Amino acid sequence: MFTLVAANSVLAYAVSEGTTRGVVLVAGLLAVAIGALTAWWLTRHLIEPLQHALHVAKKITGGDLAANIDAHGVDEFGELMEALKRLRELMFQVVSEVRTGTTTVAGTSSQLNRDNAALADRTRNQADSLQATAASMRQITSAVKENADNAGRANTLVLSASDSAVKGGKVVSEVVDTMGSIKQSSRRS
Repeated sequence: MFTLVAANSVLAYAVSEGTTRGVVLVAGLLAVAIGALTAWWLTRHLIEPLQHALHVAKKITGGDLAANIDAHGVDEFGELMEALKRLRELMFQVVSEVRTGTTTVAGTSSQLNRDNAALADRTRNQADSLQATAASMRQITSAVKENADNAGRANTLVLSASDSAVKGGKVVSEVVDTMGSIKQSSRRS
């Protein structure tokens, strides 16, 4: 504001004096003042919001998803900040879902590990039981074979005893016949 008042004063002086040099001086001062105002306005309305948006984008890319993003304004920078805010919210949601999924996978993996260990134990127990059953079957097979061998020997002994009994029966029959003959002979005499 002070610059405009000073420029008006110098311009009024230059016009009253009628010098070209004064007009050029005033025009130069006015151009410097307008340039300074334009630079201030650009910095305030373009550079600062752009630097703020860049700072927020760097925070997001650095992994800071908890950063608060102040999105205000209806111009392009306001829209940019709103888009960055929405991007941060979506990334936060994705990271949360991934974290939840990771926790679920870890829990499921742990349960699968426990189930696999239990299955391995049951399989080992069944294998031990099958080995014990196979050993018992071998013992039973051995006992059955031994019983069959003993039965074969007993059968041989029975056949031998039967032959001996038949022969003994013939001998006894012959003795009875002989005694019967002797008895008859003794009656005759």
